[in-house]
Parts: sequence; structure tokens; C-alpha cells
Amino acid sequence: MLWKLLTHPFRPVDKNAHDRSARPECAFCHLDKDRILAESDEWIVFRDWKPAAKEHLLVVSRQHIESVKMLNKDDIPLLKAMQEAGRDTLLSLGHSEDTHIFGYHIPPFNSINHLHLHAQALPYRSADRKVKYSRSERHDGRK
Repeated sequence: MLWKLLTHPFRPVDKNAHDRSARPECAFCHLDKDRILAESDEWIVFRDWKPAAKEHLLVVSRQHIESVKMLNKDDIPLLKAMQEAGRDTLLSLGHSEDTHIFGYHIPPFNSINHLHLHAQALPYRSADRKVKYSRSERHDGRK
């Protein structure tokens, strides 16, 4: 059963997944303003509710993009802007760049169906968090 779940082509939970407008039921679409550390017209940065690392931020797209599986090549500038926002916010909070790590969860391993980048300043708070946010190897030979 688990193998079928992991190998089956992703099917959006939301039948309107290609519609990128805000969803009334999405916590990231309706974030409390006082939690926001940085923002632009494209993204919002705030602290993770359950931090896994010394500093753990989420960079969320303002568009309701369900997951990385819904991205296309036109979204590359957004992804670059989100990573830059995470990096800049971590730096502004006093975390040196050599402690930064960034990543997205890939369905079915995401807890919220709204594109979000984890921007973390290491070390991890515990061994189990290190496992949950483990880095996967790239297939192009680069780090």
C-alpha cells in the first residue's frame, strides 16, 4: 500500500489545484499579520510553529500553489526570490550563511498543501528533526 502511495502519480488534494487564488481553509493563505517577519508581493516569511533548527523559517508563496508538483518553468523566478528572502531574513536575524539550509517537502511528505520553503539555520534541535529534514543527494553531481 505504501509503495502504491509513493509511486502513484501525484493527484492534487484540491480539485482546483491549478487555480492559484487564496483558499479560505488554508492557514498559509490567511496568516496572522503579527507573525510576519518579511514580505513582498510574491512571498511571506515567518517562523515555523514547530522549529526543527536553531532558527526555522517558512517562506510561503502568496499564490496558493499546492506543492512543488504544481510548479512549472515559469515559477523559477518565484523560487529564486523565495530562497533569497529566506537567506536574507536568516542573515538579518544574525545567522551566518554557512549555517543555512533550504528545502521543500515533496508530496506525500508535506503537512500543508501550500508551497513553502523551509529556511533553517543549523544546528538542528534534536536527532529526530535532523532525520526529518535530511538532505537528499542531487543527481547532477553538484552540491
